[in-house]
Amino acid sequence: MKKVLILVLTLLMLVGCGKQTEEIPENMQLASRGDVAYCLYVPKTWNVNTDSGVSSAYYSSSDSANVSVMSYMPEGESMSIDDYWKLTEESYTASFDAYTLESTETTLLGGRKAGKYTFALTVGGEEVRMMQIIAAYNQMFYIFTYTAAPENFERHLEEVQTIVDNFSFR
Repeated sequence: MKKVLILVLTLLMLVGCGKQTEEIPENMQLASRGDVAYCLYVPKTWNVNTDSGVSSAYYSSSDSANVSVMSYMPEGESMSIDDYWKLTEESYTASFDAYTLESTETTLLGGRKAGKYTFALTVGGEEVRMMQIIAAYNQMFYIFTYTAAPENFERHLEEVQTIVDNFSFR
């Protein structure tokens, strides 16, 4: 009877938890908290930033290339990814010294159709290059952002693509 009770309690703990453990891809580490709707994995060589509520990681203290994921819940009527990007673009044009859109394409993020936007911004006289991938999931937009100095942008694209390929929604 004692063995049966222990077995039942063990099963209840496993089933009652309701959480699946995600397998961390080889040579990667988890950079997102358990209370978000996605898993962001980054290479083990990157530094996970735990100082803010945003899931993010950076390459090194001497090369500030970084990735982050934020979410946005649109208010009111439904909004498409293109509509959201138009609002974002208007904000960039109004807020930064210079904004140049380099490319747009359709891609996937976590298995969901997404828009991919590559652009350059000038902030306080310094240029940065960025890539944002925007996907909709459960009434929210999820924005994956890669930011780097122009001279380092291409250098990390292969690693960033691996990060994107391993991104998943829960």
